[in-house]
Amino acid sequence: MSAARWIISGLLVVLVVLAAFSILLNRPQLTKKVGKLEDTVNQAEILISKINSTLSSYLNHSTLSPDKVASAITRIAGQLDVLNSTISSVQRELTGLTPLSFENLSKRIDLLLNRTRSLKVQMNRTRLELSDVESKLKALNITSGGQQVASSTSSIAQLNQSLSKLGQEVLDLRRTLQVLMNRTPAHIYQQVHRSVVLIRTNIGQGSGFFYQPGLILTNWHVVKGAGSIEVEFYNQERSPASVVGGDPYADVALIRVESYPGTGVLTLGNSSEVWVGQQVVAIGNPLGLQGSLSSGYIAQVNKLLNMPPIVVPVLELDVTIAPGSSGGPLFDLSGRVIGITNAGTGYGINFAVPSNIVRRVAQSILESGTYQHPFIGVSLV
Repeated sequence: MSAARWIISGLLVVLVVLAAFSILLNRPQLTKKVGKLEDTVNQAEILISKINSTLSSYLNHSTLSPDKVASAITRIAGQLDVLNSTISSVQRELTGLTPLSFENLSKRIDLLLNRTRSLKVQMNRTRLELSDVESKLKALNITSGGQQVASSTSSIAQLNQSLSKLGQEVLDLRRTLQVLMNRTPAHIYQQVHRSVVLIRTNIGQGSGFFYQPGLILTNWHVVKGAGSIEVEFYNQERSPASVVGGDPYADVALIRVESYPGTGVLTLGNSSEVWVGQQVVAIGNPLGLQGSLSSGYIAQVNKLLNMPPIVVPVLELDVTIAPGSSGGPLFDLSGRVIGITNAGTGYGINFAVPSNIVRRVAQSILESGTYQHPFIGVSLV
């Protein structure tokens, strides 16, 4: 039981640390977290090895003492409960990860997958050994103090149930790892590119994306002063559009199309959770080349630019955003929109308006047609 208490203490420490650092991790922290998960899997393998050793020793005995077996089964059941908690904790941590660059961690994740498969095989082998122990107890039909050893066989049934649950959790863990490995720019593109549109006006062109059915978000400067607006979709169909409203200070606008093909709307994520160095994906129409992908990293957050009339803090990007891509979506590796890209033409910087600002502006435009920016300051006379 000392080993079980040690592992429980370790799990509590891990959960406390996770609660204290609930923001998303940057690349070094992600690498460190994968290392902790590897240590946790090591502990799980050691514990199941000890359980198998205990069962093997009882299988090798020609006679079994009911009291001794019952005590051992109770101890093993407690260890399996700890092992269940360990695997559950690993799964929760993996589910919460938003990987920065799986290219650098794929080998270690593959190794974790192989080891979880090995754990599942050991679980099945242990389940068979438990059945053998149960058969020996039934064959001996030993009584203690006038009572049958039904309590021992009941404990074995509970142990088998715990092992079945553990096997399912290992399977869920492997599936979670596979999902995380599929979070690449290529997978994101396949999921979302049909929701990105090309916007043509009589004064230029840009990009946008479906925010709600029939409503498209883009940059204000893309449609500002346009006499006519036409939207081209992923299948080359086109439709006229009209401006619902816009805000030059956040460079956000909403336009409405008269008709559009069946395509999904994109989800705005939480830009407050974005960190410097996070891998991101942009989709737009540079120079009219429809549906082009570019990928890079967040260079800086909450960046204030001297670029009138924009007054909101923006996300600085190490991503190619050429003219024609302004107004397109910026994605994290979960496929959520964390900003509207801007080529920053003439300023030599690419940036994106954060999604949390976009959400407030878009909602206000739908309700009143404009957005009132909060301002604090003094004016001298």
